[in-house]
Amino acid sequence: MRTLPCVVVLLCLAAGGCTKTVYIPTRELVHLDGYDIHNERSVDMVVGYSTNRYGTTPIVGNVPITDRPYRMLTMEGQPVDFNSRTPLVLRMTDGGLTGGHFEHIDVRDGAFAGRTLGDQQDFRVPLTAIRQGEMEVYSRGRTLGVLLGIAGGVLLLTTAVTVGVVVSLHHN
Repeated sequence: MRTLPCVVVLLCLAAGGCTKTVYIPTRELVHLDGYDIHNERSVDMVVGYSTNRYGTTPIVGNVPITDRPYRMLTMEGQPVDFNSRTPLVLRMTDGGLTGGHFEHIDVRDGAFAGRTLGDQQDFRVPLTAIRQGEMEVYSRGRTLGVLLGIAGGVLLLTTAVTVGVVVSLHHN
């Protein structure tokens, strides 16, 4: 009977979110110009739906809303939004990394300037010194894959145990 609580814990952890790294071309970073965390607010809104035998229930989440969209295109051409919950790492042409969660960002005069949250580090680097931006974003596909993999493994294990018990009883 310990199996069910373990499965529930695994499913909850997996549903918490799998992320993937997306790569942002340097030319897209200009779309972050003017970002300021103080112009952001959080709103409770429907982020999904849960369906069970009793019906469909909306899932409400706390979502940050910015003063304007800070949307960029990844190297694959997919849109990705930036806000205070999104860490941004700048990979420099010399191999170094800088970034994190930002309080504010200015991209003008050929330079990326910002202040990170937490350590309040101000920095300014020329755009020519940035190879690419990197962001960790929620991946619905990966999360679904993990959940289906766990559920499939549990089903396979349960079937194997059941067959083993039936065969054992049949031979006795």
